[in-house]
Order: sequence, then structure tokens, then C-alpha cells
Amino acid sequence: MKYFYFFIILLISNVIYSQTAIIKGTVIEEATGKSIPGVTIKVLNSKLATQSDASGNFIIRNVAVGKQELEFSDFTLETKIISDVETTKGETTSLTVSMAEKNNSLNEVVIKRTKMKAESLVSLLAVQKNSARVSDGISAESIKRTPDKTTSDVLKRISGASVQDNKFVIIRGLNDRYNTTYLNGAPLPSTEPDRKAFSFDIFPANMIDNLVIYKTATPDLPGEFAGGVIEINTKATPDKNFESLSVGSGYNTITTSKKQLYAASGKTEWLGLDDGTKGLPTSFPSVANFQALQSTNTQSSYLEIASLAKSYQSDWNLYEKKFSPNTSMQYTLGRFFKINEGQSLGFLGSVTYNKTNNYNETNRRTYDGPGQLVTNQLDQNYSVQTLFAAIGNLSLKMDKNNSFSFKNLYSIISDSKILDRNGSLTQESDPLWINTTSRIFTNNKIYTGQLSGEHFFTTSKIKLNWVGSYSSVNREVPSERRNSYVFIKFDDGTMTPPIANFSTNSVGLDYPGSIYTSKNKEDIFSTKIDLSKKLKFSDDFTTEIKFGGITQTRYRNFAARQLGYVKFNGIVDGVNYGNNTFLESISSQTNATIFNASNMGILGVRSSGLTLYDGTKGNDTYTASSKLDAAYLMFDNAYKKLRLVWGVRIENYSQKLESESDAGEPVTVNDSQLDVLPSLNFIYSLTKKQNLRLSAS
Repeated sequence: MKYFYFFIILLISNVIYSQTAIIKGTVIEEATGKSIPGVTIKVLNSKLATQSDASGNFIIRNVAVGKQELEFSDFTLETKIISDVETTKGETTSLTVSMAEKNNSLNEVVIKRTKMKAESLVSLLAVQKNSARVSDGISAESIKRTPDKTTSDVLKRISGASVQDNKFVIIRGLNDRYNTTYLNGAPLPSTEPDRKAFSFDIFPANMIDNLVIYKTATPDLPGEFAGGVIEINTKATPDKNFESLSVGSGYNTITTSKKQLYAASGKTEWLGLDDGTKGLPTSFPSVANFQALQSTNTQSSYLEIASLAKSYQSDWNLYEKKFSPNTSMQYTLGRFFKINEGQSLGFLGSVTYNKTNNYNETNRRTYDGPGQLVTNQLDQNYSVQTLFAAIGNLSLKMDKNNSFSFKNLYSIISDSKILDRNGSLTQESDPLWINTTSRIFTNNKIYTGQLSGEHFFTTSKIKLNWVGSYSSVNREVPSERRNSYVFIKFDDGTMTPPIANFSTNSVGLDYPGSIYTSKNKEDIFSTKIDLSKKLKFSDDFTTEIKFGGITQTRYRNFAARQLGYVKFNGIVDGVNYGNNTFLESISSQTNATIFNASNMGILGVRSSGLTLYDGTKGNDTYTASSKLDAAYLMFDNAYKKLRLVWGVRIENYSQKLESESDAGEPVTVNDSQLDVLPSLNFIYSLTKKQNLRLSAS
């Protein structure tokens, strides 16, 4: 019987809970748009109350369903009552409230009343209007209303930003080397081996909470940008338990059910991973061993390399099918645990999978002068992009003034692309034409994790924020295999058979049978701390002092390799094999058979085929590291309609690199630089809706 009573009590409690709602939001300062901790929030005509935390955020649970009135009060601020706060059973209502400071008249009690919709609009505009720097951004609510799949798609919607190659960002006309990217307050590593750039198609859009681009400098921002700082924040932990699953499919008029060229793939490619199908075998000689073998120039070395060429076999053929529809899936799990009054633990986990098909055409033309066309080629690109990503976020709230969070993101993105290039190399009578096909599979794996804390000391009124992070990027091209044929088109419409013009000792993207591989790994460790305190000198004059610093260390290893097929050459058993013994019929074979084992090495008496050649250079490999130590001091002065944000940042940066020149000579870089970086932001409120800004740095 006692179990029956327990069940009834549990059922009643669940029913009661399900009839309530949650109200959460942020309290900001009307004059500056900054968050305010320690504000008391009450639900009128109830016993529910709380205080805003160190970030100005608050949450009230078990609120009755219907229209509510909320009172916001603090001894230094004018009390505000928000009416028409509509709550829905089992849902969360969000709002942003702005509050103004009291004057020195102790006997005067000012209570402002406003409706929720009007208050939220005014407060959100106040945040943007009173930002210390010029910025633009987009929130999760806006992203939900778009069909955007990746962060690069989202960035296209922000003014002043454009996206190149569907992944690299240009801000105010300045390319990627002049911009820097932060995720949850921590710097991100570069995804590219030969430039400072980040590929924004790595992050799925549905994992973003907000994205902001800062376009002017303040001392608390890094000094390594002239275009902008891109700040990405992933979704925070939930306010309640939930679970969701979404599955989608997309029809594209350019791709779906249209022709698709594709290359042979492995069993794990649908996950964005190569199972070894596309890369070199693990038993394949290293660059040093291979080049030592081919520099020996002996009969045994010629035959050993030819044997390697026979044993290394991959499918160079291209196949044709119809593009399938785009697909997407996301599973999200949120859990909220109340430890005791004021203490809670939240967890958010999400897994996303997207498969997107793309087709585009590019016309390539070169001219010797106005109207003097030389080359005219058409590139047809068929690609399938696969994205698999997961986030796992934990948040621990110790009390209203102290909280900790641990955010993790891991993503795998691959791009399997086929290039089919056709066109003329000359415009003369009976012009020379080219047909080039390329099969490239690119894989990016990125992990980033941040442990952070937010604290507010009530006695001293000091805010403390800190974050420690680790990020890692692995970018791999298992192999880009490219083959080219040339032929002549006669004026009467006939043409010669396509021929692959093999060299005897030159390889690269401009030669048939090119095989390119690369691996890029970068790790970055960073710590950051910020402290701030607000001082009020009078009703009209306030100052916020903020100071802090960052330390950041990067390590990178990059290695590329250039292999290719060439004509077998060398003296074997007294016969000098080379151009004169090459079986010319091999050059006219199709992609499906031209690199078969039967075409490798010595084919018969004074008859030879192809072999492998390693053309990797010393500067195709390097190791590098960098160290950044920075500190800053910033003042935020507000006097009536005038606001001045100014200060100085000091950065000490060192960089090391080790590589080789084409000739094999060592190349070493060891540089360091100390920079003093002052900045100033002047803001004057012409009216409540207009600001005049001036920035210098």
C-alpha cells in the first residue's frame, strides 16, 4: 500500500510541475548595455524571487501559467515592473530588461512600468547601441529561421562580411590573414597549412548560440586583426530536461537526380573518414627512403621502384550516377539537475550529421591582350560534403555569483570532389585541347574544449572571468590523383586520340599521373583572465576599469608529398630504357586502365612502361611554433551623453620555424616582437536612437 501512496504523490507532483513554466533573462544597464549582477527579481503576487548572477542572468522556475508581472529592483537602480510576461506550460519565456541608475535624491522613489514586448525590444537595441565597439552579429533565434547548414552560411548574413570558397571570411574587404577567430572566448587554430585562415564550414549552424563580429579595436581584444574578430559561442546548457530528434532531406534543382561523377570510395567515407582506400599504403617507403632509392641509379633500384609501382594500385576510373537528395540529422539531449537552492548542474549533448551535394561550373580564360583569347576551358566540379559533429557541455552553478562551465566540440568534415576540365590550350587553327580529371578527398578533424569560470565578489563589486582552452586541428589529403590528356581538334570537327604526355623525371599537378598527399596538425593551448570594477563618482560620471591578459601557445607540423608516374628509364641488363623504348599505346589508354600493374616497369625486350617518381621538395615539410603573451588595461568612462573607451594593450609575440630549401639547405626562423597597442573609442549620444562614433587604434 505504501508504494501506491508513493506513486500517487509522484503523479500529483508531476502534474503540478507540468502546469508551471520558466522565466529567464538578462538584466543590463540602460546607459552602457552591460550586464548587471545582484538585481532582485520578484514575481508579483507570488513568493517567487531570485537575483541576477555574475553575468546579469536570472532564472525563475515553477512560475504559474498565464500573464505575470515581474519587479526588478536594486538600491542603486530605478525599480522597474514588467507586465504582460506571458508564460506557457512547460516552456521557457525569455526577456532582456534594461535598468537606469538612481540619482542622489534619497526621498524620491521612481518605479517604471512597461510591457514585456516593448521592454525586450528596447533592451536588445540598447545592447547594440551601447556596445563599446562597432559590431554586428546574429543570434540562435535568427539562425533557426534560415536554411543555413554551416557557420560559413551564417556569416554571409552579417553586414561587412563575405565568404570566399564557401568557407573563408573576408571582413571589410580584408582577407583571412587580417582576421582572427575565437570560440567560447578561446582562440581557434588555423585549418590551412600555408596561411592564417579558418575554414568556417567545419561548424554546423545549429550548434551556434550566437555569432558576433567586432570591427573596431578595444584593449581587451587581441591585436592580430585589422578586419575583425569573429566570436562564436556554442549553445549553453539547458534550463530544463528535453530530448529532440530531427531528420531532414533537401531537394536541389542543380544537383538532385542530375549527373554526378564520382570515384571509388571506402566503407567509412559516409562518416567523413578514409579507411585507407584513398591514401598510400602504410608499407609504402617514406620520402627519405624513396628518394634515397631513386638517387642510387642502379639496376636494382630501377627494378625495385618499378616493383613498388606494380604493387601500389588504386582505382583511377571515374563512374557516373545521379546525385541523391541532401540529408541531415540531429539528436540533442538536455538535462538539468537542481542540487539545492542556488546550486544546479546542466548538461547539453548534441550529434549532427549532414550530407550535402554540390555542383558548379567555372570558365577559365586567359588573354594575351584585349580580345586576344589564348586558353578557354570549362571546369565541372562534382562534390559531396559530409559533416559529423558533436558537442558536450557541462555547467555548474555554485551560487548566484559563481559558475563554471566545460564546453567541448568535435567535428569531422570531408569533401570528396571530382574535377572534370575540358577546353582549349591554344586558339590557333587546329587548336590543342586538354582534358584533366582530378579526384581529391579532404578530411578535417577539429576538437576544441574550454574550461571557464564567472565570478562576482559582492563586497568589492569586482567581476572575474577566466578561461583555459585546448584546440586541435588535423587536416589531411590522403591523395589527390590527377590525370591529363591532350589532343588536337581539326577545323573539320575531327580530332586526334587523347594522349597523356608523360615525362621521365618531372611530376606535379601539370603532369599526368600526379599523386599529392598532405597532413597538417596544429595544437593550441591558451589561458585568459579578465577583471573589472565599476566606480561611480557622481550621477553623471562613472568609470569601469578592466584589466587582464592572455597566454597562447601554438604547435604545428605540416608534411606534403608529390609523387607521380613517369616513363621507366635506366640501364637494365645493358639496355638503356627511356623515351625510345616506351610503349606509346599506354599513353592513349583511359583512366580505367592506364595505371594498371601491367603497364609498369619493363614490359618486354626493349619495351618499357611507367614507373613512380618522388618529386617532394625540402620546403614541402616544416615544423613551427609560436608564443603570445599579452596584458591590457582599459577604462570605460561615461559622462552624460559622452562615452570614452580607451586604454592600451601590450603583446609579446615569438615565432619559430624549421624547414628546408629546394636545395635541401636548412631554413630556420626565430623571430620575436613586442608591440604597444593603444586604442580609443569615442561615442556620443545625439539622441536616444542615434550615436556618433569615432574609433582609432
